[in-house]
Amino acid sequence: MFKKIKNLFAKEEKPVQREQYDVPAPVETVTLISPNGLKNEITKDEWVEKFLKPSLEKNWNNFENLYKIILDAFHNNVINEVKEACFRLYNNDPIRERGTNILGVFYGQNKMYDSAVKVYEKYIETEKESPLIYSNYALMLDEMGEKDRANNYYKESLKLDPNISNVLSILLEKAQVEKENKKYVEIFEEISELPNSWRAKLYLGSIKLKERNVPKANALFTRALEESGQNDEAVSFVSGAYVKEEYYDEV
Repeated sequence: MFKKIKNLFAKEEKPVQREQYDVPAPVETVTLISPNGLKNEITKDEWVEKFLKPSLEKNWNNFENLYKIILDAFHNNVINEVKEACFRLYNNDPIRERGTNILGVFYGQNKMYDSAVKVYEKYIETEKESPLIYSNYALMLDEMGEKDRANNYYKESLKLDPNISNVLSILLEKAQVEKENKKYVEIFEEISELPNSWRAKLYLGSIKLKERNVPKANALFTRALEESGQNDEAVSFVSGAYVKEEYYDEV
């Protein structure tokens, strides 16, 4: 009874009100590298105001420099701020490949894949063959789920330049993760027969090594090293492939 009376007169406890704070969104930054290699980070907005806008204004009529500036902006994930520059390059640059590539990438970065495809197809219909345009066109088709057409243009781009690293990397990943990977391996095998296709041979060698076909991998790596002049990339790739698959005696 005493407990019941005590409870009747007890002061009601109210839930503690906690202050709500909005968690600020992370500030996007751009890394600047000085001539002596020192790194410095500034906000993306600051980079746009201090570096991008003055560079665009200064080089508005220099299409070669404008192309490089836009690519640098893309690299720093600055996309819509260079929209006007992309269209200027596309409509005025006498080198059609350059303007087409820039506008296509701009559309792709904004996930406007249909628009990117139309830009690339217009170029393909009227201009000379281009591994750059073919490979980026294939990327857009891939994003749209048109895998067979994408694979065809990946292959066409490699026929023109068998050492396009980003295309080879895409196809290697597909060969390693997709169940029906035979078609991707066949592309590597076809491209590796082309002269000076040392990078394609490296990637195909890594596939064969993963399949435990060591003699075939060794032969491909040997040819790749010869064709590349044993450059740093090829040597590093081969040693890394052996270590990854635990063939330490081959290193």
